[in-house]
Amino acid sequence: MLPLQLRLRKAVSTRVYEMTDDPDARQVYFRLLYAALKRRYHVRSYREIKQSQLQDALRFIENWRGGYYE
Repeated sequence: MLPLQLRLRKAVSTRVYEMTDDPDARQVYFRLLYAALKRRYHVRSYREIKQSQLQDALRFIENWRGGYYE
């Protein structure tokens, strides 16, 4: 796995764990956040997000509030 992918995965995990302590809710938030990333960057997997988009993606994750269409 590339450093870019690791940074994105860590950011997603950090954000989800900040949002809730409920394991069931976490599962939903992980799915929603990854879906929101794929939708925002028009990719099939977060792994396809480009290095040039990293800072924007990290800000997006940090500010994500739980919606699919954010």
